[in-house]
Amino acid sequence: MIFILTGPVHSGKSSFLQQLVEWLKQRKARVRGFLTKPVFFNDKRLGYDLIDLISGHKVPFLRNIEKPGRGQGFAFEPEGLRIAVESINQATAGELLVVDEVGIAELKGKGLWPALRQVLNRVDCLLVVRESLLSQVLGLLGRQEIEVFRIEKEKKLETIGVSIKRALNERKI
Repeated sequence: MIFILTGPVHSGKSSFLQQLVEWLKQRKARVRGFLTKPVFFNDKRLGYDLIDLISGHKVPFLRNIEKPGRGQGFAFEPEGLRIAVESINQATAGELLVVDEVGIAELKGKGLWPALRQVLNRVDCLLVVRESLLSQVLGLLGRQEIEVFRIEKEKKLETIGVSIKRALNERKI
């Protein structure tokens, strides 16, 4: 089963996800994966750090770069990407794999996608996807069993948490 948490850019998806992961952990759900946290300097977003849900370690994940002729974008930091991929590869049945977030790189078959593609059929996942990319990501995922939660419409943590926990329990996780 794939759960998707979606909303507009900068709508609080990652912050909501952090609260949701804690809610699920308190109810004995086994989670693995990672959260991302924005990094600022002088009120400018430099990028994102990755926070591993098992170890709690934080490492640089994405950093803002200038793309010639295309403005600014983000590039993966090698160590952060390595840790994210390792976390995805270590996911096993019985765990909920949390990935914050599936984006443009993955739609191009890069970034986290090679690792994520390998586990989608064998583990339950909770993915963050920005609303503007949702239809493309759904197409990438194919005919998986998917439930989408839009945080701008369903802001109640407990409502979403109960729905995910119930689905996991039905699958004996």
